[in-house]
Amino acid sequence: MKDNLKQVTSDTFVDMINQLANVSPLVGEKTIHQEPGMSVRATDGESYLLPYWDVIKRADDTYWSPLDGDRKTIYDVTTFEVQTQETGEWVKMAVWFGMDKI
Repeated sequence: MKDNLKQVTSDTFVDMINQLANVSPLVGEKTIHQEPGMSVRATDGESYLLPYWDVIKRADDTYWSPLDGDRKTIYDVTTFEVQTQETGEWVKMAVWFGMDKI
């Protein structure tokens, strides 16, 4: 599935962020570290359980994140849904990113 997502790859995290920001300025970041992890899913239903999750928001309202331990590739997760910890409800990425709670 990840092969179907838009991605940015680089040998260093700083270069990758610079590539991402060249298209549209970075305007926010949300980092979660918890066990067993955040449940996220793609529109095709593929899901991920991520104990450490870092999501970057660009000014063009796209969201980018690594989907595994490889911090050299980030993917466009704009269309993903996130399962909230409080209610277990699946919400769109933009809604989850704007929430105070996880």
